[in-house]
Amino acid sequence: MSNQISGDNAVAIERTLTAETKLYYDVVAAESGPAPLLVTLHGYGASKWHALREAQAIAPRGFAIASLQGPHQHLREPKAPGGPLRFGFGWLTNFRPENPSRSIIARCST
Repeated sequence: MSNQISGDNAVAIERTLTAETKLYYDVVAAESGPAPLLVTLHGYGASKWHALREAQAIAPRGFAIASLQGPHQHLREPKAPGGPLRFGFGWLTNFRPENPSRSIIARCST
């Protein structure tokens, strides 16, 4: 998609490029040998450690766990007034909804 913006004899043409994104994740190995893998995705505003905590509470014995962190970082309100801002993460964005991040989620599930 290309948007043209004109002003003062100059025309700006919006372009795109494809870039690689790093996805961060935590892994908890199974106690022994090859094991089933439980893959967790957190909800909006959370992080990989939130999902890992929940997965450890529900995973059957002998499972390995991989907890992925969404690529879209945003600021969250402090826990207490005057406290430090916190960070949250998400999987989707409303910027350019015609190019959704679901492709990232689809690649994670294959």
